[in-house]
Amino acid sequence: MDYGSNGHIGTWLVSMIPHSDDAAGYLERVRMVQDVFPNLPWAVELPETMNRLGTEGANRIELALLGVSQAIERMENSWFSSGEIDAGGF
Repeated sequence: MDYGSNGHIGTWLVSMIPHSDDAAGYLERVRMVQDVFPNLPWAVELPETMNRLGTEGANRIELALLGVSQAIERMENSWFSSGEIDAGGF
């Protein structure tokens, strides 16, 4: 189960609103994660800043994370489709 920092599942508090430093750090971490997979065909350009972030910028952040998640899932599944798991003959 995924517990929030307040120890409750799915509970959001107004005090949990990120500050500008938190938001900038989050965007930088998203950028770092996306940079691990630089040649994804569905890569999107991330907003330069979280200042005045609108729905378009938020959607691009979400698409970047979704693209990386899909790439990881495809890598995990490639073990099965390539036969690597059965290569030992067990």
